[in-house]
Amino acid sequence: MAGKDVQEVAEVPGEAPLALTVEQVDQIDIVIAMRFAYFGKSGWKSDTSRDKELLFDQERLAMRLHLLKTVALASLAAQDDQNFHLFILTSEDLPEDTFAKLRAICKEMLQPGQYTIHARRPAYARKFLRLFMQQKYETAPIMQVVLDDDDGLSSDYISRLRSDMRAYLPEVTKTETGPRFISYSHGYGLAISDEADSVPELYQHAYPYINLGLAMLSMPGKKNIFGIDHQGAPKRAGCHMVKRVAMWVRSVHFTNDSRVEVSDRWRKLDDWTTHPDVAKRFGYLDPAQIAARD
Repeated sequence: MAGKDVQEVAEVPGEAPLALTVEQVDQIDIVIAMRFAYFGKSGWKSDTSRDKELLFDQERLAMRLHLLKTVALASLAAQDDQNFHLFILTSEDLPEDTFAKLRAICKEMLQPGQYTIHARRPAYARKFLRLFMQQKYETAPIMQVVLDDDDGLSSDYISRLRSDMRAYLPEVTKTETGPRFISYSHGYGLAISDEADSVPELYQHAYPYINLGLAMLSMPGKKNIFGIDHQGAPKRAGCHMVKRVAMWVRSVHFTNDSRVEVSDRWRKLDDWTTHPDVAKRFGYLDPAQIAARD
């Protein structure tokens, strides 16, 4: 199942400034980086990340595939700007039937040539993202966004990110070296019950420098978004923070890999499907489909 690893490429030398014009910023490719049941070192600290039996549990994989289709890929298919590429890193030991379903869902939800799936051996996730970007983009700067397989983006995320890149990046990259960041701190929390067919609940919440809302500009051979401290790196390198507008939806359910849970800081939205912002920018969220698990 696993393809041959692309050839190791040395990191790009030098510390030349990322000096970009507005026109050059408009040409930057956007890579959505995703891990699906990847058994390796990628920042996870849960028991699941260290135990293949837990990682490849059939009930867990079924739920992740379900949320991949109804939340993560649904959000990408709904983008008003389809100029992005999805990179999915998964395990070479992923069960064959799950790998076949993963490919089928991507084929169903996305356009041909819009995604890449790499099944790889246990290692650092950042290595395989770096190799992919070096092979595909060579030395062109890349904007990277992490999207977990159970989370989603607003339908205007890509177009908004391009607009913010155009307004912000040329101002700060004339003399700066290293990565640059844009962080969207506000979003929604989608709480999904353990019981199938129960209606999910939606909450408003905010987390500065949250991994889900972070975009990182860097060169393909340099540090990438799988290899950073998402809380500390933006503060050290410089970050443009965007507040008040919800740009993502984070799922909370029984197969979560992080310790996220509904708290008193979250504000519940009643009748959330009719909420103006949700209906306009997260309209792909269908509570019936999300709840109807096999």
